[in-house]
Amino acid sequence: MLFRSNATGNTSTRRKRIALNGRFSGTLKPTGTQTVAFYLYDAILRTPRDFDIVVYADSRFNGVAAWKNLPGVEFVEVPFSEWGRAKAQLWEQFVVSRDARKRGCAVVHHPLTTCPFFRFGIQHIVTMHDVGFYEYPEGFSTAFRAYLRYVCAPGMRKAERLVCVSDY
Repeated sequence: MLFRSNATGNTSTRRKRIALNGRFSGTLKPTGTQTVAFYLYDAILRTPRDFDIVVYADSRFNGVAAWKNLPGVEFVEVPFSEWGRAKAQLWEQFVVSRDARKRGCAVVHHPLTTCPFFRFGIQHIVTMHDVGFYEYPEGFSTAFRAYLRYVCAPGMRKAERLVCVSDY
């Protein structure tokens, strides 16, 4: 089983739904961007809103387990911390969009530059923190640069919206 779900906050009238890709939660010792992603999602999930949220995350990431009981949130447990980068990337490319669509979501937000190339009938919003891998390639390993250029960049180009949080 790739994930389990618990639904809360459902009403007889179906509200609009969005999905949040919590892939960052696979890093149990977060860096700056994972920390920013957590606090962004935590604020969104705790704020009253007129739509429901499906959040895909690993509850072992500090603070994420509390999201399971928030109103209007369907929490989908994904064991990111058990997976390597390749398996998580495959999940992001081929599973999250289709699953979010099945759950009635119109859009998926990705908070850490990565985004699926394949849309599967759903829109995507990507938050980009920087494109340092283009500007300062010497600061990144060859493998990581290739991953960003050939896996992440094509998905970002196909995203309906990009949110840029940095001049970099």
